[in-house]
Amino acid sequence: MNKDYFLFNWDDIPGKDSKKLIDHLEKGLKIAWVTNAEIQKSDEDKTITVTDRKNSLKLILENTVILELDDEEIYEYLVKKENGKLSIYNNEVLPILRELDPEDDEGLEQLAAITTKRAWKDPRAIVSCLHSDDEDEASKARAVLLDVGDIVLTPLLDALRPTVPEDYVWDVETIVNIQMENRLKIAKTLENMLEDKRPREMPELPPSTEETYVPRRVCDEAYLLMRRLLAFEEMEEEQFFNADEFLNMTDEEKDAEIRRAKTSKRWIPLTEQFYEVEELSEY
Repeated sequence: MNKDYFLFNWDDIPGKDSKKLIDHLEKGLKIAWVTNAEIQKSDEDKTITVTDRKNSLKLILENTVILELDDEEIYEYLVKKENGKLSIYNNEVLPILRELDPEDDEGLEQLAAITTKRAWKDPRAIVSCLHSDDEDEASKARAVLLDVGDIVLTPLLDALRPTVPEDYVWDVETIVNIQMENRLKIAKTLENMLEDKRPREMPELPPSTEETYVPRRVCDEAYLLMRRLLAFEEMEEEQFFNADEFLNMTDEEKDAEIRRAKTSKRWIPLTEQFYEVEELSEY
């Protein structure tokens, strides 16, 4: 784990790293009561106890550091011996995210890269078996990939074999089928959003900005997303002008445009498909 996710030195608690531990517990694990807690070490320096007299928790040093909370949540930390001291590292994504500064672009990018690597590790391993000379292994890999879903899209794209027509066709067909399933799920969500007339609260603009947001409803945003999903021929600049024109309509005009779009030849087949899928799933 990169040193950006270093937490504290075991040997420096209690002591100069006590605040680092408290900050991790408070920010990373959302344990509010630790703010004014006391820290003690016992059992031949193998246990750190954090307590405010009403509440307490323990970190136990073994090959790793184990933290078990009252609600049976268990956290495990990495231990490395560095410069004669035991350095403790966090490898849990959510606490790392909570502790990162919003302005720490490098840290956020690194966390994204680590999360992606973890998410793709197993799919990549299965994809590597897809074109194995062992037909039994390849057959099992194909069966698993068909059930895994969209997490295999990038590993599959990265492993395409254009030189072998049969593999090339099967892989790309699988990619397209998965993408079509996703498209159907997105369309179903947009169908519901197109009926939602709640206003959307827009983010604050910088004080120096003279522009203002045109009021938007959930259904208005859904319409714009619907166009992006279906209007493949529209270039980015054209999409921008069409969106601007739509948002400057009255609500009545927008509602009429949404009704028209929902009866279009591009949208109706999609809605028919997900209603067919729902009917089949009931049997």
